[in-house]
Amino acid sequence: MEMENPDSLLRTFKYLHVCRICLGKGQNTLNLFSKTEDAIGILNKILECFQIKLEFKKHLPSFICKKCMEDVTIAWKFREKCINFEKQFAVYNRKVLETNVTLLHSNDELEEIEVKEEIGLDEENVDSTNHNKISGTSLKRTAENSLKCTYCNKTLKTVKTVAAHL
Repeated sequence: MEMENPDSLLRTFKYLHVCRICLGKGQNTLNLFSKTEDAIGILNKILECFQIKLEFKKHLPSFICKKCMEDVTIAWKFREKCINFEKQFAVYNRKVLETNVTLLHSNDELEEIEVKEEIGLDEENVDSTNHNKISGTSLKRTAENSLKCTYCNKTLKTVKTVAAHL
């Protein structure tokens, strides 16, 4: 919206339902400071999503249009989805780590673990300077309860890192 004279804007804000977010004019608006459940909910969503606390000011619009309410709700739902995903991923990650620790402790009596993996080479996707085939690589458990690759002497802490290494 093109900015007008401040005095005419103040009169416009006072008599029309101008949206505080987009400055659009409309009848399908909500007074942000009406103390209703909807108004409080929208203000809280704006604060949570954007860290902006909207406050009543007599020279600023007090309304929000339906489109901006929908946009705020969509942003808030996306934020909630991201937060929930992070929580679920943290639980999953903790379970994987606990499983790996259990596996390492149950295999403490083993001194040497041999991991063999054959890798088929796709001639079209292989760099001609790197045709080495890794097989028969063995791992030795060190005193610190970690694994050491006898091929390259890299020290690995979990079975998962061993699998990724090979």
